[in-house]
Amino acid sequence: MYQPKPSRSIFGVASMDLFASALGAFVILTIVSLPFFMNSNRSEESQPMVEQYNRLYNQNENLRQQLEQLQQQNERISINDLELLLLVDFSNSYASFLDGLEYELRTLAKFWNRRGKKIHLSLLLYGDQNTRYPTLQANMEVQGRDDLSAVYALLHRIRSDTFQQMNDSHLNRDGPEALHLALEEANSHHWSLPEAQRFVFVHYDNICYPQQMENCTEQLHTLSQQVASLFMKYTQTATSVDREQAIVLAQQSGTTFIDSGQSWTLQIFNSADIPVLKD
Repeated sequence: MYQPKPSRSIFGVASMDLFASALGAFVILTIVSLPFFMNSNRSEESQPMVEQYNRLYNQNENLRQQLEQLQQQNERISINDLELLLLVDFSNSYASFLDGLEYELRTLAKFWNRRGKKIHLSLLLYGDQNTRYPTLQANMEVQGRDDLSAVYALLHRIRSDTFQQMNDSHLNRDGPEALHLALEEANSHHWSLPEAQRFVFVHYDNICYPQQMENCTEQLHTLSQQVASLFMKYTQTATSVDREQAIVLAQQSGTTFIDSGQSWTLQIFNSADIPVLKD
């Protein structure tokens, strides 16, 4: 029997080719997309890490820009000679903290010495008004860290066991201090440098006598008018006055309060660096 051969039209061949192409494309797309579908959960889990990376990158970029700004500012900074007047409580309660004072003085002197500048330092020590020596003065002009040896020796002597034992009956362990007497001497201090280069730091752990509070406030205000900056550096000790009371004394006198544990020499770096424009 005659059986006609099947014939294919051009449209049929084209349709098959088109279908085959579409099927091939679908298979390829499926194979390529499969890892993405399989890792969709992993991608969601890694999203916080990506966000943290972006955040750290932005922080690093901000710090880099700040560093560049500080470097540019440092090129325009001119360090002048410095005059410091330190009023320091030398009672038993505060003596153990004098090593921190010495450390910061060494750091400050080293910084100024590297820049070839001088530090005029006056140390005024005060205790209780009933002690044998309510105030002790040590005035000296120093140029470089080595010249601070006399100050360091005095601080070592004050915080030594021998000094504390010899003066145990004369040094109060707690309660108000003779700060008003120290301020009287500070207000009559002879300054050798211009006002813009003068800085006063009152190191204390207790406030004035109640009957001398108004006197202390007025004298602190008067002293602040003679200098570039006056700071009240509070140190919390076993017998110190409450921090709130220490802050009140600084606020009432219009001075800057430095909290316990904070560096007081950093305040000098922030205030004594005078930017000057280069030609």
